[in-house]
Amino acid sequence: LEWDIQLKKVLSMNPKYVKAHKLLALLYLEKGEFEKDRKELDKSLTIDKGDTDCLRYLKEVEVIGNGFVIPDNRKLSSDIFYMF
Repeated sequence: LEWDIQLKKVLSMNPKYVKAHKLLALLYLEKGEFEKDRKELDKSLTIDKGDTDCLRYLKEVEVIGNGFVIPDNRKLSSDIFYMF
């Protein structure tokens, strides 16, 4: 199964699992699905309003969604390991 399907399954069992919401958001971002990405980040912030990772990723989504390039040509998916 694909990761997004697995994460949705995990979230159906535990909808307040912030890390799963963040990881799903990053997968959507990687696919260029910005609206779904924002939705997952918003869900995560509803659960934990002060989550600095979510706030940072939300800013990056806004930058990418506006057509700007991320500095150093880094990939966001590499940040998954930082996040966890």
